[in-house]
Amino acid sequence: MKLTAEEKLSTAKAYLMLKHPFYASIVLRLKLQEVDDCPTMFTDGKMLGYNAKFVSELPKMELVAVLAHEAEHVLFLHFARMANRDIQLWNMAGDYAINGHLMDNGFNLPNDCLFEYQYKNWNTEKIYDELESSAIKIPFFNIGEVRQPKNDDGSNMTPSQIKQLEAEVKVAVEQAAQIAKKQGNLPGHLERLVKELLEPVVNWKEALQEFATKLSKNDYTWTKRNKRYTDVYLPRLETPEIGDLVIAIDTSGSLDDKQLGEIASEVRSIMSIFTVRLTVIYCDAQVQKVEEFENADDFGLKMYGGGGTDYAPVFKEVIDRGIEPVGLLYFTDGYCWSFPRNVPDYKVMWIQTYKYDGFQPKFGEVVVMRNN
Repeated sequence: MKLTAEEKLSTAKAYLMLKHPFYASIVLRLKLQEVDDCPTMFTDGKMLGYNAKFVSELPKMELVAVLAHEAEHVLFLHFARMANRDIQLWNMAGDYAINGHLMDNGFNLPNDCLFEYQYKNWNTEKIYDELESSAIKIPFFNIGEVRQPKNDDGSNMTPSQIKQLEAEVKVAVEQAAQIAKKQGNLPGHLERLVKELLEPVVNWKEALQEFATKLSKNDYTWTKRNKRYTDVYLPRLETPEIGDLVIAIDTSGSLDDKQLGEIASEVRSIMSIFTVRLTVIYCDAQVQKVEEFENADDFGLKMYGGGGTDYAPVFKEVIDRGIEPVGLLYFTDGYCWSFPRNVPDYKVMWIQTYKYDGFQPKFGEVVVMRNN
């Protein structure tokens, strides 16, 4: 007996629950809805829309793979990272980023899905830039789209609503990881990804987000008309821009791997919301390494050095490199009294790994990651 689309989806989700509980948990939180404006499937982080004809004709294991595909769109927050990019190119880039990953992990994707070896291990933004620079828009078979999220009345979500949805998704992803781990079925690569990107951190993250928001240069542009209003010229919301931001890491022994992971998680969150050029300076008694990032997917932190502590070299490095940052975040344990002579003309936030009352910098705001 031929199964209906709804029955096939139930069967595929049951298979995911048994074999891939992490993906199943993400899929099950999405509101399932049959639609006729999509030839395959789509997600916007809230719902999972499906075309009944597409689902009915798809072999079971390929349907399982497509559900995992949609789960990865949610996992990688493609609905939030899309911003004002071309939706077709963004979907192509997202498919290239996702499909290679799923194939490596044994999923049986439809034969005509997008996949190129050259894009293996590329982040979605990098693939998008490559596709955009080629100036080629070709018809393609999208096995599962990602769309910008909307409210129940069909209106576009505001940036604050999208940010709230992103936070809810992160919680859901963490819960999915916990469920899969309890069942002994969370692959190592997914566990690392969740730990690095989505692990909830202590409440200092709010101070970090507020710091970044205050540095934001723009929210609206008058150069592009808001198309929602035809009878009046209103500005359109753009991706808020920070500009140049510096992060300093005290490598004298102040931070362990867990704390580096927590910091990386929060910084990626900032990079996914704001347009930012990020310079990371690793320093103990002297600068050990400097790295630059523009994409959240590329960002990571490692430990370099391990000697004493001196805060002055970081600020000198900023000057020597000709960086004109709007702000600097310095992660340290606070056991140092060597500060630069001159107060910088940009905002500084010191983030202590643990509370130490003896840390009294001459300038900047101080927040604490943990009280003990």
